Amino acid sequence: TLKAKKFKNRCMQTTLTQTDVRGKEDCLYLNIWIPQGRREVSTNLPVMVWIYGGAFLLGGSQGANFLDNYLYDGEEIAVRGNVIVVTLNYRVGPLGFLSTGDPNMPGNYGLKDQHMAIAWVKRNIKAFGGDPDNITIFGESAGGASVSLQVGEKVGCPTDNTTVLANCLRATDPKDLTLAHHMELISLPGPLVHTLSITPVVDGDFLPDMPENLFANAADIDYIAGVNNMDGHLFASFDLPAINRPLQKITA
Repeated sequence: TLKAKKFKNRCMQTTLTQTDVRGKEDCLYLNIWIPQGRREVSTNLPVMVWIYGGAFLLGGSQGANFLDNYLYDGEEIAVRGNVIVVTLNYRVGPLGFLSTGDPNMPGNYGLKDQHMAIAWVKRNIKAFGGDPDNITIFGESAGGASVSLQVGEKVGCPTDNTTVLANCLRATDPKDLTLAHHMELISLPGPLVHTLSITPVVDGDFLPDMPENLFANAADIDYIAGVNNMDGHLFASFDLPAINRPLQKITA
């Protein structure tokens, strides 16, 4: 029996201070939790696949670590719900979503990572006791060309030809490329959430149209939407610093 006790590296991303990077390029792994309350392996269990948030800039399949207790540890859900839980990594930041707006660098690589992981689960989860026809995808929170040009200039790549730009960016040190995208957090002209620029794009392939149009034409698929309490607090705290102060110190 092989016991997997350590999470693999999260994908390369900037630190919260945006002064360094963490993670590795070798990062496309997934984790599987199986409810093993008895000796025999269950069969045809429902499967839940978790996709983490982080504004497409940060995050990992294990989540934050509090004294070796990981936020996205799927053991409790697996045991309580008698389901198989899967968490996955996908590329974020420039390495996951940089786009030139044309076929030279179409973008959405992080979304394709997610799709490949889900396809792997579909093909292989039966060997773990899961039902490949009963998979639930769940997750939380989280333009192209102009941002790509700015990143290209910062790392010394020419920006007048997207073919040359794409080849140059592919040869650039991934750490330099990750740090080249610096998100300003103060003195913003508008809400911080509107400045998130390394995001999925309509590429005509993986995303053939705007999400609202795709949803309107979607097949009959069960869908549940909810809200995380205080999910927008991080963004709002930069735009309205007063919300971080005790109420008694805030005056009209």
